[in-house]
Amino acid sequence: MAEPKKLGERLIEAGLITREALVQALEVQKSKPQLKLGECLLATRLISEQALLRFLAAEYQTRYVSGEKLRQVQIPTELLDRVPVRFAEAQLLLPLIFDAERQALSVVMAEPQNVAAIEELKLLAGMAEVYPFIGTRSAIQAAIRKHYYGDPTAFEGLDAANPAPAEVKAVAAFVENNPGSNSRSVPSAAMPMEGQNAQRPARDGQTQASGANPSTVQLAADLLQRSSLMSENDYIETLHVLVGMIELRRKDAFRFHSAAVAKHSRTIAQRMGLTHREVNFITIAAYLHDLGKRQDKHLTVLANAQSAELKAEARRFFKAPIRLFETVHLPVEVNSILAQVFEAYDGTGTPQGLKGESVPNGARILAAVDSFEDLTKNAQNAWGRLFTKEQALDLLQKQAGKLFDPGVVDLMRQIHTGEILRDRLLSDGRQAMVCHSDEAARTDLNDALGKQGVSSTMAMRSDAILSAVHQRDADLVIAEVSPQNYEGVFAVLMLMRQEPASAGIPVILLMSKRSPELEDRASGLRPVEVLTGELDPEVVAARAKALLDGRAATGAPGRPVSGLLDEMGFDDLLRTIAQAQRSGRLAFRGSGQSGELYIEKGRVVHAVCGEARGEQAVEMLGSLETGDFTLDPNFLILEQQMDKDVEVLLRETRRRKPAAPAAVPERTTGT
Repeated sequence: MAEPKKLGERLIEAGLITREALVQALEVQKSKPQLKLGECLLATRLISEQALLRFLAAEYQTRYVSGEKLRQVQIPTELLDRVPVRFAEAQLLLPLIFDAERQALSVVMAEPQNVAAIEELKLLAGMAEVYPFIGTRSAIQAAIRKHYYGDPTAFEGLDAANPAPAEVKAVAAFVENNPGSNSRSVPSAAMPMEGQNAQRPARDGQTQASGANPSTVQLAADLLQRSSLMSENDYIETLHVLVGMIELRRKDAFRFHSAAVAKHSRTIAQRMGLTHREVNFITIAAYLHDLGKRQDKHLTVLANAQSAELKAEARRFFKAPIRLFETVHLPVEVNSILAQVFEAYDGTGTPQGLKGESVPNGARILAAVDSFEDLTKNAQNAWGRLFTKEQALDLLQKQAGKLFDPGVVDLMRQIHTGEILRDRLLSDGRQAMVCHSDEAARTDLNDALGKQGVSSTMAMRSDAILSAVHQRDADLVIAEVSPQNYEGVFAVLMLMRQEPASAGIPVILLMSKRSPELEDRASGLRPVEVLTGELDPEVVAARAKALLDGRAATGAPGRPVSGLLDEMGFDDLLRTIAQAQRSGRLAFRGSGQSGELYIEKGRVVHAVCGEARGEQAVEMLGSLETGDFTLDPNFLILEQQMDKDVEVLLRETRRRKPAAPAAVPERTTGT
C-alpha cells in the first residue's frame, strides 16, 4: 500500500502553495520542531488561514472555525464548565455549542480526526454526540486563554488577520498585467469594498473612470477587500467616531445628527431589501453628507422646496463632501448618493431634476431622513420651530409621491412609531431574513410575519443572506428557490452550514413547483423545510413563528437589540421590556451621560448612572431625550440592589421630577 501523502504535498497538488513555499516552511520547522507544518506556513504567511482551514475541513469532512470567529464568539460559563480546562489544553479543543435536546456538543479542535479524544470527551461531558470542527492550534490556544482564563489580550499575538504577501502582490500583478486598468480607479485599502465577480456596466448618464476596464478594476478591488486590514464594518465605525467628534463642536441640534441619519438610513435600506453593499454605501454617504456644507443653514429637500434661496445654496454646496474625499477614492455609488441627495421624487429637486427611480435608492432615503431630522431637531429650520415626531411624519406623508419616495416615508413611520423596535424586543431580538425576487411577495411575507410578532428584514438576492447571518441579523431564513436562483441559494446555505454560529439556523425554502431533485439537495442542508405551491404568506409566517419559538425553547441565545431614544422613549422602552418579561442589561448613551439598568424577567433589579445608584439613576436615565440604547439579553446579572415593577418605578420617578414649564403655543404654517 502506498504511503499517504504528507500535508505539504497535498497542499501543492491543490495549488494552495508552491514547492518553494514548502521548502521555506520546512526550514522554519527545523528551527522550531514543536510547530506543525500548517503553523509554519501560517507564521511565514505562505498561506492564508482561511485557505488552509478550508482545505483541512474538506480533508476531514467537517467545518472550520477561523481565528476571527474564535476572537468574537461568546461562550457561556456553564458550557465551559462541561469541559475541564486541563483537558481542553491537553487536546487543544474548545466547546462552542450545546444542544440540550440531542445532548450534543460542538467543539473546535486542532485535530478533529482524533477519535480517542472525542470518545473521551463524550464520557467526560456526558454527551451522546460530539461534533468536531477544525481550527488552527494558535487560535484555539488563544481562545482557551481568553475564555477559560479571562485574558482580554489573548489574541493580540495572532497575526492571522494580516494579509499574506502573496495576496498583496496579486493585486499589483493583476493591475500591471491588465493594461486596461487604472490604479487610481481601484479603491484604497482604507475604503474596502465587498467582492463582486460580475462585470458591472456603467449606469445611464455615468462614465467609467478614464481608461479603466470595469471588470479589471472590480477584480482588483476584490483582491484588496480580501487582503485589507480594515473591514467595511470597521470603516463605518471609524466614520461614526470621527464624524461624531467633528459634530461635537456644532450646535446642540446637530451634535449627533449624522449618526442619527446613518442609523435610520441603514435600517430603512435593510428593510427595503437592498444588498449588503448598497446598505454600506448608504451608511457611508449618510455619515459624510453634511461635511463641508454651511453650518448656519441646514439644507434639505423639504427646506429647499420652501425657499428658492436655500435651493440655490444646495446647488452650490452639493459637491462639498465629494471634494473633501477626492483623494480617498470613494466608491462611485457613494459619490452618486452624495451628489443627488437634494433631488426630489417628482423631479423638482437639484442639481439635475431627476425623478422617481432614476434617483439612487440611497439619495431617496437620505432626503427623507435628513428632512425629518431637520424638522425635529433644528429649531432654526425653514419653519423656525421644532416639530413633534407625529407632526414631522404627517408633513413628510403629505409630500410622499411629491418630494419623497412613498415607500421610504412608510418605513420611516414604522421606525419612529417604535413598531420595528417593539417587534424585535418582543421577539427577544430574533428575526427572520426573507429573500425573494418579487417585491410584492416580500411585502406580503413581511406583513404576515409582523402579524405573528416576528421581526424581519428583506433581501432580493441570496448573497444578502450570508451578510445577515454573519452580522447576527437572521435567526431564520425564508428563501425563494427558482430555476434562476437555486444554485446561488444552495451555495449560500452550504456556507452557512460550514460555520458553527449558523449551522443550526432553520431555513424555509419556497418552491412554486415540486422538484424531487431540489428537495433531495435541500435535505442535505438540514435544518430545512420545503414549502411548495402557490405562496401563502400566512402559512409561511405561522411556520416561521413555530420554528423561532422552538429555537427559543431549546435555549438558543437571544440577540442584542439596539435603537435610538428618538425611535422609542425611555418609558415605552421599559414598558415593552416588562410586557415581554425580558432579562438582561439595558445600556444607555446620551449627551453627557451614560448608564445601565439590569432587568430580571421584566423587573428592574439594578440601576447605575455616573455616581448615582438605584432610583436616582433611573430618574437620571429617564431624563435622556436623545441618545442610543442596547438591550443585551445574554448579560449575566451579578448585582441586585432593588426589585421594582416597571410601572411602579416610572410612577415614583415621575412624581419626583419637577413639572415642566408651560408650553409656548406653536406658530402654524402651511407647506
